[in-house]
Amino acid sequence: MKDVVVAGGTGRTGRAIVQYLTYQPNVRVVAVISRKYAGLHMSSVINDLAYDIPIYKSCQEALGHVRPAVLVDFTEPGIAKEHFQLSVEQNINPILGTTGFTEDEIEHFKRLCVRYCCGAALIPNFSLGAFLMLQAVRFGAAFFQDAAVIDMYPPHKTEVPSGTSKQILFELKNYGTFSAKNLTSHSLRLAGVTAYQEVRFGGIGETVVISHDVSDRSCFGVGVALAIQKINHFNQLVTDLADLLC
Repeated sequence: MKDVVVAGGTGRTGRAIVQYLTYQPNVRVVAVISRKYAGLHMSSVINDLAYDIPIYKSCQEALGHVRPAVLVDFTEPGIAKEHFQLSVEQNINPILGTTGFTEDEIEHFKRLCVRYCCGAALIPNFSLGAFLMLQAVRFGAAFFQDAAVIDMYPPHKTEVPSGTSKQILFELKNYGTFSAKNLTSHSLRLAGVTAYQEVRFGGIGETVVISHDVSDRSCFGVGVALAIQKINHFNQLVTDLADLLC
């Protein structure tokens, strides 16, 4: 049984992940971190839970009451950076779904993992559908010279392009031979959208469309649950969900 703390567990994605994890047999969510709902329990935020969970205002306060094996973070970059360092210093494996970090910040995470010999995950998209999409993108990149990456999210998501789009663009550059003008990225922010990613390949007389459409954020819980079970086998920063699925 893995004890887990979820930071940002009262947000849109965080709620879905907390709810999903409470029904997993090998995971126990022992605390949620949220300034807005501090002092309450998750039953005041989510109706359908397998058990109730206390909410604390900060990571420091939560770790003063519980001793988790893993800290899952779906907050924002500034807060997640603090949570990451605090976790590895206490030999708690951090799993970050938070995106928007700079390259320097990611390198800092890698150094912290090495210094404290602690495994951590920084994954922009924990859904299995997005994982399969990336595999198809890697394969297709070798056969086409034109590609467009498209993401659609709700208006409250300010990161442009999305973290998933950034990962897709990285893979296309690694596996393909695209020129700057033949590899483009487009972001839309629309009400009514949960999360949508698309890659379009263009060739002579044909186009190929690979897409992933999220209708329920609980799909991210599947990958998070797998990461929780595997992350203690690593002593470095994991940035590819494929490494956690093996």
